[in-house]
Amino acid sequence: AFDERPGLACRRLPSITNGVVLELNYGLGRGATDAENRGPSGIVLQSLMGRLEQVSINYGDGSQEMRRIRVQGWAFDPLLPGGGVNCPVPLLLMVNDKPVHTTLANLDRSDLSEILPDTHHGFDCELPPDTSAMLLQPNSNHVITAH
Repeated sequence: AFDERPGLACRRLPSITNGVVLELNYGLGRGATDAENRGPSGIVLQSLMGRLEQVSINYGDGSQEMRRIRVQGWAFDPLLPGGGVNCPVPLLLMVNDKPVHTTLANLDRSDLSEILPDTHHGFDCELPPDTSAMLLQPNSNHVITAH
């Protein structure tokens, strides 16, 4: 998943956009120093915004096999076309720095209207069964992040 060619700053995990694997650095963009504030041409932009708000257990039918970890939050990316307005944000969910799931932040969240130009930037998904099973092991600590 990493580009090992010398001279390239490509040691970032890919994101999924429209079925194509892309590095989320837009040329200069996110790979540059203070990249979260700069677009592809170096123009200063707003910072990437978002929040992983809740991680919970979805018990399904109540059986141990049906328990899944549910992840909810929102994301807004001003580097997407149109400054991110009405543009779904592709997210890569990671557990302990390992990619485990992709989703889109495109659900309507009216509570975002005061901080974003549009409200279709929520996400709500379940992690895959094997990842959920690992996270539900007793006496284990894990870090879940969205990128």
